[in-house]
Amino acid sequence: MRTVVLFSGGKDSFYSLIKALEMGPIEYVVSVQSKTGDTQLHAGPEADEQIRKAQLDLLGVIYKQITVGSGKDYMHELFTGLNELVQKDDITHLVTGDLWHPYTSGIGDMLAGALGVNLLRPARDACPTRESDEKYMREIISSGIESVIVSVRQGNLPENFVGKTIDNALIAELVSMKVDAAAEGGEYQSLVLYAPPMKGRIIIDDFSTSLVDGKNGKEKFHRMSVNKFHIER
Repeated sequence: MRTVVLFSGGKDSFYSLIKALEMGPIEYVVSVQSKTGDTQLHAGPEADEQIRKAQLDLLGVIYKQITVGSGKDYMHELFTGLNELVQKDDITHLVTGDLWHPYTSGIGDMLAGALGVNLLRPARDACPTRESDEKYMREIISSGIESVIVSVRQGNLPENFVGKTIDNALIAELVSMKVDAAAEGGEYQSLVLYAPPMKGRIIIDDFSTSLVDGKNGKEKFHRMSVNKFHIER
């Protein structure tokens, strides 16, 4: 069994990485980065490349990177990059951070089938339905994953949610707003600042926000740009 973890740097991929490490050794994580720096695996924008690099360096595990564009061919580019790794390193199992949503599940099924690997979805096991969001998010926090919101979809959440710490109080607020606390529908994107596998904690000292297009060009997102950060070890 040779396992790699598809890794975006958000809460769900960290949760899945932790669970994968509990099941046994992994070969490495596969970080997916955009050529533009605006989008990676999701419809909405995520974290800056510089802070993602710091996060990966703190992980303490081997990582390899696949770079994709922000256009409609990004899935083909992702598959091509993954296929090269699978063939070269004889990978048999792929771990993803998918939750309950049929769209993300479908992408995972498609990738696994085309690559000829077995798919492991620890996060979906913990959050199999939309109604599982609150319980799952509280498990995220109890597992020691510390994260912040780095983008929100316009119309789902206000701009001032960018930079908020994802804690129990925020989860309660999202639930009261009837927003999916796990954001499987793309309501927000997260960045993990600390989790048990990491050898230090990322501290964001200063950031700004801007309104940008999502991957499909039809939606707008308030996105964090990190101006300054440091590492606490």
